Amino acid sequence: MKTEITKTKNYLVIRVPLKSKRYNPYMEKYVGVMDNICALITKDEFGNEEMGFANWIDRDYKGKDDDISSIWYHWWGGIEEFKNICKRLKIDIIYDTEKD
Repeated sequence: MKTEITKTKNYLVIRVPLKSKRYNPYMEKYVGVMDNICALITKDEFGNEEMGFANWIDRDYKGKDDDISSIWYHWWGGIEEFKNICKRLKIDIIYDTEKD
């Protein structure tokens, strides 16, 4: 995944690709394209809701569903605002709130 980090005036700009190539190491070739980013809504160790952006991890070559990374960008605003942003950006939201 190629991430580009730059500075524009008074802003830190982080560009993360929305899509990435699927790679099958057994075949030693690329076999398709997948979403790279998802929105994750989960609970922390205290049961508090946390949300932000995470990456999809390709597991297709193993015949398994893709995994999700930990959150690499935390959203500190409200949940409805976060959902609206994801909807506008067409980023899938994954709910992982079943944690003990």
